[in-house]
Amino acid sequence: MGDEAVLTGTIKIPVRADPKVVSLIKNYTNALRYVVSEILKHPEKYGVFIFSKEEKRIKWEQRIKPIYEDFCELMKYKFNLPSKIALSCLREASFVARSVINNPEKKDRKMYY
Repeated sequence: MGDEAVLTGTIKIPVRADPKVVSLIKNYTNALRYVVSEILKHPEKYGVFIFSKEEKRIKWEQRIKPIYEDFCELMKYKFNLPSKIALSCLREASFVARSVINNPEKKDRKMYY
């Protein structure tokens, strides 16, 4: 048979983005920024500060219900997001806000507003 070799090929295909997909992505990022900034403005409204004995520091834990109640309809009508995408955007925003609040190294949060 002979020696075997592995060949790797690259194919370039021009792809045109659908305008609906592009607008959905823009609306998603705008909604994500808005919700994160609102959570960072009022963290006590959307979560609870808890002292962690293992880490010996105060941590912020989000409560998804008040976040959902305040922003779900806004996501659907103002940002024109479908229900499932609005929920995933709310979850992602709460996780981003939690990571920003719980990071003691970076005190400057103005970049998220």
